[in-house]
Amino acid sequence: MVERNTFVDISDGDQLNQGYFNGIGTEMDTKKIDFLTIYSVVEGARFIIGHSADTASYNKTGEIVQTTDYTNANITWTTKNSNVTAVAGVLGVNCKADRTAAVALESVTADGAFTSNSGATWSDTTTNPPNVTAIYDLSCPTTTLAVAFGDNSGAGENIWRSTNGGDDWAEVTDDGAGAAFGCGDMFDGTTGFAIPSAGTDIFITSDSAVNWADSNRDMPVAVDTRGVLFALSATVYIVGVLSDGLYKGTTSANPTRVAFVPLGYRPSKVVKTTNGNLYCLWAYAEIDPTSTAPLILMKSIDSGDTWTQSTIYAGYHDTTDTTMAKFRLSESADNKLIFVTTSGNGANGGIIEIDVS
Repeated sequence: MVERNTFVDISDGDQLNQGYFNGIGTEMDTKKIDFLTIYSVVEGARFIIGHSADTASYNKTGEIVQTTDYTNANITWTTKNSNVTAVAGVLGVNCKADRTAAVALESVTADGAFTSNSGATWSDTTTNPPNVTAIYDLSCPTTTLAVAFGDNSGAGENIWRSTNGGDDWAEVTDDGAGAAFGCGDMFDGTTGFAIPSAGTDIFITSDSAVNWADSNRDMPVAVDTRGVLFALSATVYIVGVLSDGLYKGTTSANPTRVAFVPLGYRPSKVVKTTNGNLYCLWAYAEIDPTSTAPLILMKSIDSGDTWTQSTIYAGYHDTTDTTMAKFRLSESADNKLIFVTTSGNGANGGIIEIDVS
C-alpha cells in the first residue's frame, strides 16, 4: 500500500529529500511544452520528444525531435526523422539492453523509425506494421527485438514484432486473443506479458512474441488502452490502471492491488532505475485536462510489493492523448528520472530531472 504522501514544488535547485527523494529536482527547460512522450537515449546526453501540437515555442507536430542542450531555457529542437509525422504523435521506447538503441512508431499510421547511435540519426522503417488501426504500446527488450501492441480492427493479429531493431515489422503468428491489446511489455528477448483492451486476462509469450496464450491469471478489474504493464521478470509483472492504482501479479498468482491513486489519475509505464528501485508517474487529467492537481510519483524499493508516494506540483498536465501519457517518464541517466510537464497556466513546467540515487 502507499505509505507516504508529501508535497513537493519543483523549481530549479529545490531539494527533494522529504523522506522520499535524495537529490535535486531541476527544471531544465522553462518553455511551454505540449508533450507526448520523452525518453533518454544514452546517459542523459540527448533527449527525444514528440509533440502533439504546434506552439510558438515548439513548432513540431508529432515528430521525432532532439536536443543536446537541455539545460538551456532557450532550447532549439532539431527534427530527426520526417517519416514519423502525424498529429496523433510518436511512441518512443529505449532498448532495455542498450540505451543507444531506440524504436519509434506513429500511433495511428504506424510509420516507424529506429536508431542505433543514441538518436543522432534515425532511419525509416522499411516495412511498417501491417493492418494497424492504432498502436497502444511498444516494447524494445533487445537491440534486435521490438514488439508493438494495438488494434487491427479485425484484419489480423493485434501484436506486431520486428526482429531487426525496428526496420521491418510483421504480425505475430497468434496473439491468442483475437482482440485489440491495450498494453504489454517484454521482459527480455523471450518472455513478455500483455492485456487485451478493456480486458482482464493476462496473456504471455515464451517464444520471443511469436505466439501468445492466456496465462490463466486475471486482473480483478478491466484494463483499457490507458493502462500500463511492466514486466519485472519472466514471472512477475506490474499493471497500472486508470483511476485505480498499481497491481502486482505473477505467473502463479492473480494480480493484487499494491498501491492506490485518486479518481482521474493516469499512469506512466513503470521505470526501473539502475539501483533497482521502481517508479511510476501519475497525472490527473481524465476529468479536467487543464487541472492544476499535482503529479504523483510512486516509488518501490521492494520489487513492487509496497509503494511510497510524493505529490509534485509542476504546472498542469494535459494527458488527454491516451497513448503518449504512458511514455512520459524515463531514466535520463543512472538513477536519474526525467519527465515532461506543460506550463500552460504560468506555473513551473518543462523538462524535469530528479536525482533518485
